[in-house]
Amino acid sequence: MTGRFPGQQTRLAIVTSVDHSTGQVQTRWLDDDEDGPTVPIPHPFSGRGEGIYVGLRQGTLIALNKASNARFIPVAIIPMRGFYSSDLSDIVEMSFDDIGLPTISDGEIVIQGMTGGQLKFDASGDVSLRNSLWEGLFLGGDQDEAHRCSILRLPPVAYVISQTGLEARGIIRRDIRPNEESLDAAAYDPMFDLDAEHLLEEVGRDPTQDVTHGTRKMSAGGNNATATFRNPPFVEKRNILYEFGTGWNVDTRQKEEDMLREGILPGRIPSNRRERRSNVLSLSLSCPNELMEAVDGTLVDVFGNLLDINRGIILPPSGKDPKVLLESLMENARHTVALHREINTRKGWTYTGSSIPDLIETPDPSKSADNARDRSRWFVDVDKEGLTKLNVPATSETGNIPCLVRYESSSAVEVEDGSAGADGRSESDTKKLFRSDLDAGQQRQDVFLDQFGPGGITVKRVESQGGQSTDFSLDNRLAGEDTSYVDGKATSLPEKIQAGTAFHSITATAAKLLETSMNKASYEVVDKDAPTPEADGAAVSNQVIQSFLASSGTSIQRDEAGRPTNYPTAGGRSLHVNLDGSVELSMGANTVDRLSWILDTAGGIVARIGRDRYGRSAVLQMDGSLAVEVGGYDFVGSSGDVDRRFSNRSTDLPKDVDIFRSGKVVIHVRRANSAGTGPDTDTDNKEQVIIIDENGISIQATGQLSLSSTMDLVLQSKANLVLDAENIVCYKDKQQRIILRQGARRLV
Repeated sequence: MTGRFPGQQTRLAIVTSVDHSTGQVQTRWLDDDEDGPTVPIPHPFSGRGEGIYVGLRQGTLIALNKASNARFIPVAIIPMRGFYSSDLSDIVEMSFDDIGLPTISDGEIVIQGMTGGQLKFDASGDVSLRNSLWEGLFLGGDQDEAHRCSILRLPPVAYVISQTGLEARGIIRRDIRPNEESLDAAAYDPMFDLDAEHLLEEVGRDPTQDVTHGTRKMSAGGNNATATFRNPPFVEKRNILYEFGTGWNVDTRQKEEDMLREGILPGRIPSNRRERRSNVLSLSLSCPNELMEAVDGTLVDVFGNLLDINRGIILPPSGKDPKVLLESLMENARHTVALHREINTRKGWTYTGSSIPDLIETPDPSKSADNARDRSRWFVDVDKEGLTKLNVPATSETGNIPCLVRYESSSAVEVEDGSAGADGRSESDTKKLFRSDLDAGQQRQDVFLDQFGPGGITVKRVESQGGQSTDFSLDNRLAGEDTSYVDGKATSLPEKIQAGTAFHSITATAAKLLETSMNKASYEVVDKDAPTPEADGAAVSNQVIQSFLASSGTSIQRDEAGRPTNYPTAGGRSLHVNLDGSVELSMGANTVDRLSWILDTAGGIVARIGRDRYGRSAVLQMDGSLAVEVGGYDFVGSSGDVDRRFSNRSTDLPKDVDIFRSGKVVIHVRRANSAGTGPDTDTDNKEQVIIIDENGISIQATGQLSLSSTMDLVLQSKANLVLDAENIVCYKDKQQRIILRQGARRLV
């Protein structure tokens, strides 16, 4: 060896091998082609664990300097000469696939990976983090605030996995493998491994074919054919939101109870369906922690099938001619769902018999009884033609009771002794945060409620705590203040929030009719000796029970209409809407029947309708006939397969025990007093009443009852024709003929 270098002189070496497990590299001297020393990997900065680390590659040039004890230490990594030379003929240091140095200017910092990924801080203040395909985050635009922006350029598919759940956006990819074991899926974690993306296939306009921009079909002889096939991929923005953090692996109520009793911590099973990035449409109470799902784009099931608005599979396209095939593909795409929202609704206690049952959380998917209401989930789907499908489940018996309330925070209203009054805070105080004084016994509360509308329906929320009953009904912040003008007088707001409607006392709907005429038979109108009819029940109950007043297994106590009095009755509610203004609604007609509105209800209808500037409550004009049929079968029948709340008719519906009910129409027209300040209280002036029932038709009129016809007026009876009056007058002109009750006949 010639020309030994003196101590402390730096020598160049080339890396011949790298051992990242030990953090060392083997070298070869560049100046004499002999083996060099084994030295630590020259990371740009290495502290006591913290630092900037690089995956050094074989062939890298490093500068070594001899330190104390004749040890060589790396002091620098030397750029390849070929990166700066235009003539590479005599340079053997570079590989053909090396990416080269990044373009850099004064003051800029670039961290670059071996394939071209970069973290760059440029001289203008912009920051970028990208991969070799220029996918990444770009921040900047200018120092001028009016032009600064950020650009997030995502890969074909991007996932966000957090404690809230999973979000996926980009090209739709699904697992369409023929079986679970194919492609060695056990080697990957389908949720967290990047390589698990190889298990998924992109779903295109024709889901039975590979996604492609355009491929020429080959003839049998190997010659290119003129036909091409285009199969662009569908895209989606899909989100599954959990109720509790995903890392807590919350399970069904029974399993949660077992874990509490036995002290078991649940573990994550990567092979489970809900532990996969491609999971979709899996909401079920067998996995209650999945709370909500949202899909924008095209709805595709977990196996790559296109779905219509009923979640039915859309069959593959037909036709080989490009025009026919394209029409079939576009027709299929129009039937797919473009917007999907769903909530994994869960239920509390419901009716199951004559006693309070134990809570059953997970319904049986093999049962269709009770219209499968326990398995009903809230969802809205909209297909690409705009057809909207909405399903709203009903609440269980301990569900919420929606009330008409406004609400204000503790920053807007003054709070004294833990309760908020009517006075608002000063403008400066509304910007502050006020905490409750817990030491003074105040409740930690920020939102305070005040009722609007007359209410009238008491919400009973009494629960047992420590052997004592406690009323948890909501406090009304503006108790005692005036509310709606109800039944001719101003009404003040109650102490506790009540349910009801905004403009009328809904519990008093048609009260006079129900009290005096609903149970009157038609023939009793002309029977002076007929007994006073029994008053019918109110149109709407004035109380609803939201909490248990008894324990599980206790027999249900009922009132005269079959309502439980010791059991919650808050169930069966699906929608509560308050509109402070009017609704202008136009509806088209369907093709098959030319119908605009199809309405089917399980229960009755109670309505209070106001009036316009001319005192009119309804102005209707119908272009065709009006057909009304009153009376018929109850949809419940005598079986619990339809609605188990009312299946035992004699107990649950003692006022409506018959499966088939005769029709009855009662029209009650009230009379006002002469001042127009209230109803006519003169006992001789009865309301106008029309009763149509199975016994006949009767009309009770206070005042004149007139029948007029321009043609024949026919009165036909297969029995007697009874005319009962003080006098019977024939003809109205001067030739009147009067038949007196005394039996004499007089001509006038």
